[in-house]
Amino acid sequence: MTPKAIIQNHLIRQVYLSNAEIAEIFSPRFDYEEACMSAEGREFHVDLDEAIGNYFWWEAISIEVLLKPDVKAADLNNESDPVFLTARQAWFDCAQTNNINPNPIEVLEVWLVSDWLYNKLDCQDESVVIWKGLPLWGRTSTGLPVDREDVIEAIARL
Repeated sequence: MTPKAIIQNHLIRQVYLSNAEIAEIFSPRFDYEEACMSAEGREFHVDLDEAIGNYFWWEAISIEVLLKPDVKAADLNNESDPVFLTARQAWFDCAQTNNINPNPIEVLEVWLVSDWLYNKLDCQDESVVIWKGLPLWGRTSTGLPVDREDVIEAIARL
């Protein structure tokens, strides 16, 4: 299915709500990648261990040595070091371990979607909620056509 077909068949209409209503309906979400990239002169990263298909996080000793192999990295052979199933879990653990307050992701538009698209968006870790029996998607970007959203293109490739 193409992104345009997804939009034509599963995006029902935009729902216009106030910022207060949006904040009440959608639970806060956070951008852990932004939160963990840099904090007080420290650099954090999440990488995929392709051998086992899991993510782990690591901290560079300093920004100056970021390009050198001299990093404090999670030892993937040591079971005491965290290895996570998703990048989001790795970022979340990094933020918690290092007492970093993540940056909130702001919902900019709200769309009524089909149950099918709701489930696909939920699997992609998008802001979705059932509100008064209606499946809603909280879009975190605006300006571009919806069929050009990265998440819609990713769903089309599945």
